Amino acid sequence: MSCSGITFFTVAAGFHEMLLALPLPDIRSILSQTAIETIVWHAIGGIEACW
Repeated sequence: MSCSGITFFTVAAGFHEMLLALPLPDIRSILSQTAIETIVWHAIGGIEACW
């Protein structure tokens, strides 16, 4: 039960972060990901951490 609560707030924070983000289009991570791709992977990681 507590895991689903943590997951809910993690996903909600991730979506909130994506809505507020103003990513720079020319900047890429060392894995060649854009800022939005990196944020999405962090959100997926937050969901998977509880399973």
